[in-house]
Amino acid sequence: MMRFSLCFLTIISFFACKDSKVSLYQQIDGSTMGTYYVIKCPTSRPQIKQEIDSLLTEFNLQLSTYIDSSIISQINKEKLSSFNISKSHIRKTFETSKMIFENSKGDFDPTIAVLTNYWGFGYTGRKPITKVDSTKVSILLDKVGFQKTNLSCNNQACKLDRSISGIKFDFNAIAKGQGVDAIADYLRGLGISDFLVDIGGEQVLSGVNSKGEDWSIGLNNPTEDSNYRDIVQVLQLSNAAIASSGNYRSFYEVDGKKYSHTINPHTGYPERSNLLAVTVIAETCILADAYATTCMVKGLDNAIKFIDALPNTEAVFFYNNRDTLDIAMSENFQPYIKEE
Repeated sequence: MMRFSLCFLTIISFFACKDSKVSLYQQIDGSTMGTYYVIKCPTSRPQIKQEIDSLLTEFNLQLSTYIDSSIISQINKEKLSSFNISKSHIRKTFETSKMIFENSKGDFDPTIAVLTNYWGFGYTGRKPITKVDSTKVSILLDKVGFQKTNLSCNNQACKLDRSISGIKFDFNAIAKGQGVDAIADYLRGLGISDFLVDIGGEQVLSGVNSKGEDWSIGLNNPTEDSNYRDIVQVLQLSNAAIASSGNYRSFYEVDGKKYSHTINPHTGYPERSNLLAVTVIAETCILADAYATTCMVKGLDNAIKFIDALPNTEAVFFYNNRDTLDIAMSENFQPYIKEE
């Protein structure tokens, strides 16, 4: 299974259970990428779960660093430098990552795998450090930089080049959202326009729910002592994707210092700031997912400027303001907040 970290700003969908039309909506659920998936849509297709599981299996065989035979695992071991053009998931991952890497001025960088592994948040397993080796971090930084890689494709195959050896890829910050998009595209291909697709909190919401209304989404309180039912804001969405990132649950503490899973690709160290979590709304989940992580690296002020400069993208930011939880929003986020 592909093991991606759970979304730390939990997104909870509210689904009507007693509506007269609820029988038309089915819930399909299972596990993938080290977390759950849930799909809600009107369908009587008996084989739909089997088809979705098959789609996710193929997705994992391309992008899971936890499957030894996957394409990305073979690339990270430098046993593979080219792959068939039909492997569309991994090609899209590389191409979208390059675009966001450039737009974010390198704040989003999937070549941080050597760093996430060093700090104990990567695919080599959770191994909290006991002593920081600044020399080791500096050496690993030489193996970071998406600009040091190039993917070229023709009509049959894609070839990946690295300017130096040892560059490894960690697509945790984008692949889960891409998986959500893949399922959403599959449902649209079946002619289904009303649905919710959720993988570990990253979602695409299309059309309406069983009550004929926009989907309501609850945002979890981004504090260390909160539980998943502690909702601080409710949104109302349709025909949009949503994803979150945060440091308030995925961290460890050594000698009184906290180390979180968001790694700054410029410094090589875990990024800690007053920005606790961010939720991004975008046209696709692959973008929402990647932008959410990018914001956590940028910090509050730069993240707001970054989101405001993007087309069709909004975000809400939860930050620590003198030990008090405070909220900031991008320029046009307010209309998504559900009126009480």
